Amino acid sequence: MGAINFAGTAAYGPGLAEAGAGKLLMVWQGTSGSLSSNLITLDAAGAVSTASTVTLPGAITSAGDVTAVTPASGVVKAWAPSGNRLKQWTYPNGVWPQPVDQQWADGSFISPRSGIGATMGYQDSGAVANLYAAIPSTSTGVIEFARQESSGGNAGRWTKLSSWAVEPRGFSSGRPGLAYQRGTSQANQGRFYMTFNQMPGCALDYHPYDGDCQAMLQFTEGNFTTGSSKRLQPIAFDDGDLLGGSSLVHDLTRDLNLRAMLTHPDPNSQLGSQRARVVCGRFASGFTVLEGTGRHGDDAASEERR
Repeated sequence: MGAINFAGTAAYGPGLAEAGAGKLLMVWQGTSGSLSSNLITLDAAGAVSTASTVTLPGAITSAGDVTAVTPASGVVKAWAPSGNRLKQWTYPNGVWPQPVDQQWADGSFISPRSGIGATMGYQDSGAVANLYAAIPSTSTGVIEFARQESSGGNAGRWTKLSSWAVEPRGFSSGRPGLAYQRGTSQANQGRFYMTFNQMPGCALDYHPYDGDCQAMLQFTEGNFTTGSSKRLQPIAFDDGDLLGGSSLVHDLTRDLNLRAMLTHPDPNSQLGSQRARVVCGRFASGFTVLEGTGRHGDDAASEERR
């Protein structure tokens, strides 16, 4: 599939999620006006078409990257930071309702520093997938890892997972990328992966060589909130320099590959242009290997992390 051109220029990274068989929904913020969306359709012959641009209800202008996830068939949830609040829209059956200001479990409003990372995943061998998010806080940029409750008195609110709150903590200057990697035998036993661009000045620098604030890749031992192994606790690797936010994608219903979209500065350009590198990874359960291929200017590259 080739490039798809839209009438408009995005001010921040857009959100993209599956909206049914052969359909993708893109949510984006232009350089002016309110948040918008476009439905993209791919037919059986491979032809691509796009519906007219739709303005999301609420007249909201995003202050950062937009995120979109498919929590159930035909349903898309989208989030954007605006006015010191995290806004959520739910798109069921092709209709956008009014946005909802997101809250923590204690009833306080979520005030994100930037866009959030979000994914469907499991914890503690649960039988049903839940919605998880990596949310940078406004004051420090520290990333909170939280689960959106689907039932009970806190339905729709976000519960911070204390098992994640161990050193090293991540501090993000842009939207983190978040994905759940299922196990090879059981979908509900896996681990979470997160990429993030560190705060200016290296608020937390895992590798302070050359005084450089490296972007980070974190993954958890597993997805258990208790016990001494396969825990929901992060391990970190550096991932080079990034511009802005990042994205991680893994489809629980398809293959075992984790994919990342990262935007790196081009060291060969005197104009400061940006280049995108797509990294495709396969993560084994006993130890972790990221096998990445991409394009760096005119040079192909591969990476391996253990």
